[in-house]
Amino acid sequence: AQSEANRLRQLALSQALAFQSLQATNDKQLAALLACESYLLSEANGGNTQDPELYSALYENLKKMDTGFQPIIIQARKEVKTIAFDNEGKSIAVLCIDGSLSRYSSTEYSLQKTLQIPGNNMMLNTGYLCQHGKLAIAAYEDHSILFYDSEKQIVSPRLTGHRGLVRDAAFSHDESLFATGGRDSTVIVWSQNAALQKYPFETRIKSLGMSNDKNTLAVGTEDGKMYLQHIPSSSKKLIGNNGPARIQSGTYSTNGNFLGFGSSDGKIHLYNHKGDLVKILTDNTNSVDFIAIDETLNVLVSVSGNRSIYVYNLANLALKPIVIKDINRQVLALTLSPDGKVFVACADNAIRQFDLKTEHLSTLLLNEITRNFTTEEWNTYIGSNEPYKKLKPELQ
Repeated sequence: AQSEANRLRQLALSQALAFQSLQATNDKQLAALLACESYLLSEANGGNTQDPELYSALYENLKKMDTGFQPIIIQARKEVKTIAFDNEGKSIAVLCIDGSLSRYSSTEYSLQKTLQIPGNNMMLNTGYLCQHGKLAIAAYEDHSILFYDSEKQIVSPRLTGHRGLVRDAAFSHDESLFATGGRDSTVIVWSQNAALQKYPFETRIKSLGMSNDKNTLAVGTEDGKMYLQHIPSSSKKLIGNNGPARIQSGTYSTNGNFLGFGSSDGKIHLYNHKGDLVKILTDNTNSVDFIAIDETLNVLVSVSGNRSIYVYNLANLALKPIVIKDINRQVLALTLSPDGKVFVACADNAIRQFDLKTEHLSTLLLNEITRNFTTEEWNTYIGSNEPYKKLKPELQ
């Protein structure tokens, strides 16, 4: 009991230090020391190291300490339509409005190569990439689409079938199928450059996701309804209705265990792969325009209409989300890197990166610290009952 009481006291101290680090505006070094000590106390005592206040303490102090710190890492040539990582996380694929598909290094963010989707000189209305960025769909104002394999550099004939603008697309994991949904209230499943199936809906399609076994489509519509469309049998199942709010975004998780829908009223409906409701997330009141879900990283990430990123702990959805408000432009695309970073493309043609892991932020911030606590500071903030220790033993 005494041990548990001490552990809880240390976690309470961790929370207090995170708060105090954000108040110590006159001494950057002290603020950074408090933030790092807060992280170490949480880690050592089994706390939630992804706590929103702890994340904020580390992130805000890193911005103050590192004069070169900025979220913008890539300035694209044109308006970005979508972004994706390759399967090893070594490069970032960027599809722009002019039909250019560029790859950038995921470490140095330098341009590696640029390809041009052939076959159409018009600007893209919308564009989509498969999970690893190899396959692209370019959708145009005349409702036609082109399917492009960037590895083989092969483009499809112009594909027609929609009578309205395409509003979302989804790829199968084995890359043999893809689906498109549009303002014509129709979903089309394509295979080998031909329409395999067409599924009519009552209202316009806003979001699409395809299950890992490529048997099911998760479909979100403008009237707030969420469906599971079975591809082989053509049957559909209504799994939720958030009307009159519109569905704005939707996706399956990386490993296919979850699917989520974001609505114009800020709600996120999270389901398991069978369509059973797991939880409705209501922390945000702005339109949820983008969603990404990754079981390996244990995160559900959304971007709202007020340009804020919400990061939920997928393993414990009862915890408050981390909220990142460091975006000053409209967000146009969202993706997650394998090592736990969120990348967003914005209306200024820039791609911004935000590290979601407090472990990484703590290490970066510790590198910026050039002194240890004084004895007086330690006694004031940590307490004289705690044995003094240096965060950086190599410093005097």
